[in-house]
Amino acid sequence: MRCAGLGLLLCALTCAAEAPPQAGYGRHGRLYVVPCPAPVTVDARLDEWDNSGRLLLDGPDQQRARLAAMWDAEALYLSGVVRDTTPLEADDGLTLWLDRGTPQRLTIEPGGPRTAFRLADDGLGYVFECRVPWSALGKPPLADASLAGALRMSWGPGQTACDVLNQPGAPEADPACWGRLIFCAHGRLPGELLGEALAPERPTPLRLRYVLPADGYATLQIRTEDGWHRRLVVAGQRRRLGQNVEPWDGCDDQGRPLAAGRYRWDGLYHLGITAEPLPEAPAVAAPVTDGQWRDPHSPQANYRLWARGEPAFGCWSDSGKLRWAVGDLLPWPACLARGYWLAGLAEPRGAADGFVGVANRGGPTRLFTADGLYVTTLARAGMLARPAADGPWYLLPVAAGGPSAVIDGLRSVTRLRGGLMVVGADEAKAARDAAGEWQTACARLRPWCIARGREALGRAEPVRRDFDAARGFVARAVVDGERLRLVVTLRGGDLSGPLELRLGERRLVVSRRDGQAQALIDGQPATVTLDWRATADGCQAEVDLRLESLGPLPKPGGLVRGDLSYTWAGERVAWASVGASDGTAGGWVTAE
Repeated sequence: MRCAGLGLLLCALTCAAEAPPQAGYGRHGRLYVVPCPAPVTVDARLDEWDNSGRLLLDGPDQQRARLAAMWDAEALYLSGVVRDTTPLEADDGLTLWLDRGTPQRLTIEPGGPRTAFRLADDGLGYVFECRVPWSALGKPPLADASLAGALRMSWGPGQTACDVLNQPGAPEADPACWGRLIFCAHGRLPGELLGEALAPERPTPLRLRYVLPADGYATLQIRTEDGWHRRLVVAGQRRRLGQNVEPWDGCDDQGRPLAAGRYRWDGLYHLGITAEPLPEAPAVAAPVTDGQWRDPHSPQANYRLWARGEPAFGCWSDSGKLRWAVGDLLPWPACLARGYWLAGLAEPRGAADGFVGVANRGGPTRLFTADGLYVTTLARAGMLARPAADGPWYLLPVAAGGPSAVIDGLRSVTRLRGGLMVVGADEAKAARDAAGEWQTACARLRPWCIARGREALGRAEPVRRDFDAARGFVARAVVDGERLRLVVTLRGGDLSGPLELRLGERRLVVSRRDGQAQALIDGQPATVTLDWRATADGCQAEVDLRLESLGPLPKPGGLVRGDLSYTWAGERVAWASVGASDGTAGGWVTAE
């Protein structure tokens, strides 16, 4: 691996341009199935349809679809208005997964039963309509029922997008990632319920300026001085020879504003990296591990997959000193238990730096340099190996009989000399303020959904607000019978300040003093159960109270104004409003 010089300048700006973000690919956690307002004729005309529960899904290459669902006592109905540059060809259509006690899969494609497809007038898309009788799925659900499900739209071979997901994943293989289909008792849903309004682009008040010695694919990475990865600003993207300017929001990969202080930046570029399939695996013995592996060519290097009690791929010395670590760059870290593979190779004669890869079954393989710089992502899971110092690198199969690939382009990887980067107090404040305003603007566009059932807490939709790198909260809520459970994880807080939940005209305030819970509803003492425990960087609090204390939640498909906030040292930070408490809740709340 070669090395080249690079200069970088950090500067603050006062404003950022606005542009619509990329949408689709799992941005909806729910699909609202509304009652049929009139008898349905399956003719792909959609004249009888109530589209108030529709969702918009963006696919690859500017292809898109508007999907909707309705129901009655006899059947489930699905429709779509699809933009497709190659309409009604192989693999076009919709796949729906639905849990009726056992997972069921429905495929809607041209020529299918009880299905109509119609080519768009301009020939650049189509409309489809389908009727699925409940006799094929089980008895009809009750009104306001919530069932697990997911969908995938296909515009042709390899051109798909999934949606109605509560977390990233492949719906055909992982029902845990499915979202919810909510069978509403009433139609004509309010537009705010769908959260379809385009959120503003995340502001980028900071700029990183640097010079590349040649055209190539660049990576720019920010780490703490002790080696912990914080932000991948540029991830193997095409950049030109000469000066380049990268917008940066001043946050880490999780969107949390970084504190003022000293950081390191590092970079590299390459001419392009590909993985070409091989007809058979090369004769290479690559190590497989369950979490720790020692590079045979670097006896002092320990690569590990856990640190600080969480997934964090990195390298430690035998004495336990951290050399580098990444967490947010792991492929599907939530699925770590399914089996990761580590394999790396440092050049035995020191002619070039080596590489190390980490992969997850069913996911991609991430390649890093031996000192933790991101290089590229390969679509297939595999183990990295190189049988000879002057030979190619291979991606070996993780299961017997699996595909192998030869990796081309790693020889062109060139390190850029990094250095110290100081984020000043003014720059950190500009980033913090911009990130907070953006989170609030997004919160106002998308309602917070309270899940139903005690077991639903793990999949309940979170709300989040980051105050700065050390302070923020994430909250989830469920209705369990006649009780409301609110679980809040505070970063940089111990609940000594007030935690405030607003639902409609009611206001619940909870705090903890001298180890005891204090609660007020609309200024009057209230009875709640508080389960509090300290965490490494704050606390977790579970508040349990009778739902009647706050009044009824909205019915599925309904909305009520709401907000959630916490106050640090007199400064109130809210999910969906800005500034001091003024009696107005800025967000929307709905329920399953």
